[in-house]
Amino acid sequence: QILLNLAGNAIKFTNKGYVRLNVKLVNRYGYNTVIVQFYVEDTGIGIPSERKSELFSPFTQADASTTRKYGGTGLGLAISKQLVDMMDGQIDFESKEGMGTTFWFTAKFEQRSERSVGKAGFTMQSEEIIPAIPNHPILKKSMETVNLKSDKILKSFKTVEQNGIQTSILLAEDNITNQVVASAMLRKFGYQADIANNGKEALEALRRHHYELVIMDCQMPEMDGYEATKQIRAGVAGMENVNIPVIAMTANAVIGDREKCIASGMSDYIAKPITPDILGKMLEQYIVNRETEDGANHLADDHLSEGQQDIVDTKIDKKSSLLDTSEHLSLDMYNPEELMERVMGDQELAESIIKIFLSDTGNDIKTLRTIIDQNDIAEVAKQAHKIKGSAAIIGSNSLKMAATDIEMAGKNRETEKIEFLISLIEGIFSTLKKFLE
Repeated sequence: QILLNLAGNAIKFTNKGYVRLNVKLVNRYGYNTVIVQFYVEDTGIGIPSERKSELFSPFTQADASTTRKYGGTGLGLAISKQLVDMMDGQIDFESKEGMGTTFWFTAKFEQRSERSVGKAGFTMQSEEIIPAIPNHPILKKSMETVNLKSDKILKSFKTVEQNGIQTSILLAEDNITNQVVASAMLRKFGYQADIANNGKEALEALRRHHYELVIMDCQMPEMDGYEATKQIRAGVAGMENVNIPVIAMTANAVIGDREKCIASGMSDYIAKPITPDILGKMLEQYIVNRETEDGANHLADDHLSEGQQDIVDTKIDKKSSLLDTSEHLSLDMYNPEELMERVMGDQELAESIIKIFLSDTGNDIKTLRTIIDQNDIAEVAKQAHKIKGSAAIIGSNSLKMAATDIEMAGKNRETEKIEFLISLIEGIFSTLKKFLE
């Protein structure tokens, strides 16, 4: 993962020259422990020296303009540093602005006998590298039920694992928490997932690589899922992708969304937050047992996965509890069983997602407060939509409901309600943060 993060950055910021990866043995301790150093060198744009001290902090990039020009979230290096720390290593870099950068990191590995590993001389032992996560009583309690469901779901995908085939799927999604959860689900089903942060990145990825299926978020910056799908169907991503199955993802699930999906050429529909059983059915239909060739316009009412039509129906005329604080706070602040079901019983992944959620959503709420203080009402709904998606993934109905309300208030330009609701969201998140920590 660290190498993917560093190499991905190097390729992103290098327009000419090369990106070079190297590795060397640094030291040995005792008879079975080695320190290995990895390098990722590029001839890209380089990093200003004054930004070095803060580059490994979450949501920090070398230059504010890089987000607009190159995309990305600024989380890759922060996550890499956390992983390096887990492996008792160090991470740093050397750079000359305009000439290139070399990132390096060290990691501790357990050495096996030469007979078992051949010429390499060392191999990674996960139990040595990543410390065991304590059995938190709340997570432990919910895992028994979740594991039973996960085992059942995974059975239908065992042929993919047995054959050693890893089908590639493109996941177009800008929400970091959703990226982590959806990618983890796909990996557990035996699929490799590449991530695009918006529709433009999705089109570019499709031009470069072959994918069997696209999972497309509907609301993304720069280019949304609807427009990206229209361009895919028009051949902008290559004629070989014109009929590729595109599965829509949206947190709204109301009448009108399905019509928009059909009009843009999407093949099917998943309501957020996605669950393993619904995702599994989609993968089985469009990859494992694909029976149709056109794969498009299958969004008839009777085609929705079980439970999705109920979601649509119950949300159509639902009255918002905009000013009823007690109703918001009386909802489940956090439902660990929802989260554990989504990560298919993976306790370590669940705790990683919680950490990402707290950091990512905390920053999203701060951004929302800034947007409101600057009276930029047009951006309120978009930012609230991101918070709503993260809250749904983590299993916090109270935060999701408050974010839904402020999203609607933003669309209706109801400034007084927006002012009330941002304070409510901040209060809910503060309580949730203390609980999750």
